[in-house]
Amino acid sequence: MTVGVMTRLDVRSAMRTSVRRGILMVVAVVIAIATAFTPISVAAQPAVSQTPRSEKSADLSQFLNTNKGTGGITIAGLTKNENGSYSYFEGQTASITFHWAEHNDLQFDVRNTMFYDMPAGFLPLSPQENEVKTFTVSINDGGKLYEIDGNTYKFVRIDNSDRYKILIDFNKNHADFASLESAANIELNLNMQFTMSQLTEKNPFGQGVDMSFELDTLRKPTLNVNKYASINASEGKVYYTVEVKSMDGTSFDVRVLDTMPQGDVLTFDQSSLQWDPRRDADSCSTTQNSFDCTISQIKQDETIRFTYAASFSEDAYWQALVNNNGNADAVAEQYLNVANASADKSNPGEGSTWMPKPQFNSYVNKSGSAEAAVEGWHTVNWTVNVNEQRQHSLAGSVISDDMVKPGDDWKTEKTRENMVFAGDGISVQVFDQNGNELAESPRKLSWAEVGVHNLNVDKKWEYQVPASDGAFQYRITYSTKVKEGIEGNTVVNTASSKYHSATTEVYMPSQDSGDGGDSGDTPSKPTFPENALTKSVDTAASTAEKTRWNIDVKTPEGGYESLTVTDTLPMQYVNATERHYSDYLDGMQVDNPIREDTTTDIDKAKQNIRVAFTANNGAEQVLSPTDDYTVNVSFRTNDHTKPSDDSIIASIVLTEAGLAKISAEGVLRVTLVTVNNQHWVQNSGSEDWYAEHKNTASAQANNASMGESSATVRLKPQANRAIAKTVSDKDAGTVSGPTYLPNTLTTKDGKNVPVWYFRVMFDKQSYPANGAQVIDTFDTDKFRLVTPQDFNFTDGNFPSRMKSALTFRYSESENKFDVQTDKGNVFTAENYAQYFSQTDTGATINLPEPDKWSDTDYVTHFGVMYALTPTAEYLQSIDQEAVNSATGILNFHNDASWGTNNASAEFHYESKPMSKSVNTSGLSAQNSKLDFTLDINPKALQIGDDDTVDVRDTMSSNLRMKLNTIVVRDVASGMDITSEITISEADGTYTFTVPNGRHLRITYSASVFSSGSSSSVNFSNTASINGFSTEQSDSVAITSSAGGNGSSPAMYLYKYESGDMNKLLKGVTFALQEQTSSGWKTVGNYTSNEQGVIHITADLADNGTPNGQPLKFDVPYALVETKALSGYRTPERAIYFMIRSNPLQHTANTVDARQFLQLATGDTLPVSNDPIIPDDPAVTLPGAGGRGVTRWMTLGFAVVVLAMLAHMAIARRSYERAGEPLR
Repeated sequence: MTVGVMTRLDVRSAMRTSVRRGILMVVAVVIAIATAFTPISVAAQPAVSQTPRSEKSADLSQFLNTNKGTGGITIAGLTKNENGSYSYFEGQTASITFHWAEHNDLQFDVRNTMFYDMPAGFLPLSPQENEVKTFTVSINDGGKLYEIDGNTYKFVRIDNSDRYKILIDFNKNHADFASLESAANIELNLNMQFTMSQLTEKNPFGQGVDMSFELDTLRKPTLNVNKYASINASEGKVYYTVEVKSMDGTSFDVRVLDTMPQGDVLTFDQSSLQWDPRRDADSCSTTQNSFDCTISQIKQDETIRFTYAASFSEDAYWQALVNNNGNADAVAEQYLNVANASADKSNPGEGSTWMPKPQFNSYVNKSGSAEAAVEGWHTVNWTVNVNEQRQHSLAGSVISDDMVKPGDDWKTEKTRENMVFAGDGISVQVFDQNGNELAESPRKLSWAEVGVHNLNVDKKWEYQVPASDGAFQYRITYSTKVKEGIEGNTVVNTASSKYHSATTEVYMPSQDSGDGGDSGDTPSKPTFPENALTKSVDTAASTAEKTRWNIDVKTPEGGYESLTVTDTLPMQYVNATERHYSDYLDGMQVDNPIREDTTTDIDKAKQNIRVAFTANNGAEQVLSPTDDYTVNVSFRTNDHTKPSDDSIIASIVLTEAGLAKISAEGVLRVTLVTVNNQHWVQNSGSEDWYAEHKNTASAQANNASMGESSATVRLKPQANRAIAKTVSDKDAGTVSGPTYLPNTLTTKDGKNVPVWYFRVMFDKQSYPANGAQVIDTFDTDKFRLVTPQDFNFTDGNFPSRMKSALTFRYSESENKFDVQTDKGNVFTAENYAQYFSQTDTGATINLPEPDKWSDTDYVTHFGVMYALTPTAEYLQSIDQEAVNSATGILNFHNDASWGTNNASAEFHYESKPMSKSVNTSGLSAQNSKLDFTLDINPKALQIGDDDTVDVRDTMSSNLRMKLNTIVVRDVASGMDITSEITISEADGTYTFTVPNGRHLRITYSASVFSSGSSSSVNFSNTASINGFSTEQSDSVAITSSAGGNGSSPAMYLYKYESGDMNKLLKGVTFALQEQTSSGWKTVGNYTSNEQGVIHITADLADNGTPNGQPLKFDVPYALVETKALSGYRTPERAIYFMIRSNPLQHTANTVDARQFLQLATGDTLPVSNDPIIPDDPAVTLPGAGGRGVTRWMTLGFAVVVLAMLAHMAIARRSYERAGEPLR
């Protein structure tokens, strides 16, 4: 397009012109007065044709846009050194954006292939060689947008050399190609990624643009390798993942070598190897224990992911445990797996992982109690509990017991020297899967049958479990004798099963010296019952937060003369800093770390300890903490140079009154609850022993030790939870958080109602054998249980979530639950009431016995799903209640309990009075239009008390509403009611006054702007109604790597009455003035049309007087209102603006101390006029008839004459400098 430039007039010529203009002004005013101020309509003139350009070129090096980047080139990913050169290293990746633009004297040759030759040393990564990519060019012709897509570009080699050229072809077959061809200011932006190698010092990019690059020989890309593994013992598989990432550059011909140690536990599955992304040039080979791959290239920050599997042998793993003295860590380390990545011009990387340890819940517990010495020998009675959880079958395996403590040679040696087996052999009690003792139990085996042939020599026995046994529990008892006076006064013993081992130490009771007389000073030698001391976990009453422990002390007939039960609470070192963690008694208030001086409410914790005695065949008798026993709590101090907890010890000492109450044969039970230290739980890591909370009890009766007994609970984050509850709208089998909104179901009368699905999960280990009853508590005034009768379900349409009992496997390595199996049809339309029933406070759920739940031994949790829905009464008001709330969201609570366990879930209902959405999918460097939707009052409720409601929409400063796109529609009828509503604007906030009680939808488009070099654009838009607001904000990446645009500067002006944008004003006249070097110059006059619109384009006006002065980009303009309508005020100042292709904000930049509104081509500018409201009703406005006309004519004539004289007097100064826009 041709751009005109005004020449400066000399002063005399200006004066003469001024006089002539003054005379013409008088004539014009007289004519105007004679016609009673009737507006003069100016008809639109024919468009001024654009002068076509003939110079064209296909060589893009001639079109570098030097206004952008460095000479039309923007480089990202490299830094300049002190010499002004870009520093790079071999293989480094950089992003280069080329900016090309047409010139006034040179145009793109769009009908031929355009090209650009790259300097040597730049190797394309994205797109790659010969990879064809497409881009779109947007053409804005006076506000009419054309999208010419299907244009292509690619990179090809130049004559088989190492240099590349870019080839661009415009889509000449596009229906709107003519608009692209006729556009005069096309810009193209092309972004690509390169890796650089052997660049020359100076690199020519065209138009004299040379860039310098210097090689940094000290840097090169780095290969980062990470390796992960997980085990699925039930499948007999270990799954491996190797991730290789190229950091700080692109790596070529990368060799990845992964080698698995030789052994029988793991066998590499060669067919399982996969990697992604996979390129044709990649290659891999495998052996029995390795793979060796060559990856053609790994781009900067790209990750290649290898996955494969290995078969896992349980039998070989057990043998490896045996070979490593039961040390699972040693076995895991033995199968350390290492992956290496290397490339010639990259730093190598290495990643490794130990074999993950399988989780077998077939643990061994061992306890022992020593009797006082008789004739120089103590008798020690041992109990071994194996496979108490009955999760696995030990059929065909060996249970053994050895006089050894692994890792402690001294105690092992002393034990073997001083302890021998005693009695006839071992006794094996056997319990089936349901915990019932078998009829054949106990199994009595002689010492010879378990491999002990010489009681004084053999130190180990082995019990061969019959091959026909199922998942049974074994309780084995036997006796040994220990020499009196053994050094250290203690013996050790280790029992082992197929998967686990446990070591126990037993202290020998000491005896006071005496003369053997009957003076009474020497206490009687006690004879303790068999298994006199037992420690156990009450799993049914334990949760993830607290553990309940039972200490059982058997009492003989006649009881004890003294009894002290001591409990050492769980403690552990669990991390690399040797942080010492301890659990603490329920009721204590603790700080971190847990120490005596940071712990309060100790007395309260003492009161929570329960002591009770049950005589054989008698009722339980609870002992009194004030009369029958006392509780002492002590803290065992640890190393306070570290942030460690102190171990806590609780001792229960029976008084004489208490001893009197336990004088019969029976069991004294001490029950205490510990709080599981969550710092410990969360820092347990993956090691088994880290997660073991071991509680050890000891007892001393009649001044003699009963020995020790320990019990252990394994606690990891989210594992071993007795009951856990979530609310979900996801597929059954996933564990979801309590944040989801309801689904819907259809009632028998055809209504869609909201329903919330709940899941309750149970730890399988603590699930009762005869089933469980869950008490669910919720607000029954508002909600009810969903039942088949309410919804007329049959088995054919019964919701699958409600009919299924689910089983879950917990993955400790991934810390999540996976659904294992769905048996289904446990609950049907016919039997649902048998399991689920509504109560006054909620619901009762009676769950079936375990055999209805699981098909597999590897399940860790059970789950059941059910649903709630609003009552019929609450359904009528829930939406109105939500709409009237501040957030549009109602929050509810649901509790579930089972025994002493409990869990809860929050659930929500949402009925917002308004929602807002925006379509950003098409946003790119070439398209800045966003489409917004306001969904108003979707439930058609009464919002507030008025007949109308105001919807306010506030835009961020870089959003420009396109007024002609606003549509308000009644959703129910589908009718467009835009003309019925009131729209107003103030400071970027648009107010829509709409009818109340109707579901409406407002749609409009807006332009969004950012800097031309930005790779993303940020915006926000907040709408509010009746105190409720919703914000739509985003940072949208401009993902298009290539594109272009072309346009002619244009704008719309909307003239309307203040307060109502639907009341458009016709006949308002404006002068368009341009600031030139010689001052403000009028370049056109325009009058608003029937719709109150003035459309100004680069070289024509739909309703103005074109004079060959086109609009230009980045030039200051002013619109001066020269003639207002009758009854409206004339604005006091001009409207200043600039047309820019990428405005940075709503208003920006100042020219001559004025603020200029930044517009993009085709934008709309709303301008309001205030109506004149007369103070005196008798005053008649011009043109309204009556005596007022004559008065206004006389006054107007006088003012014009004075204005003419003043104009002539200051004309010289007015034309010597640039001043205000001419009025």
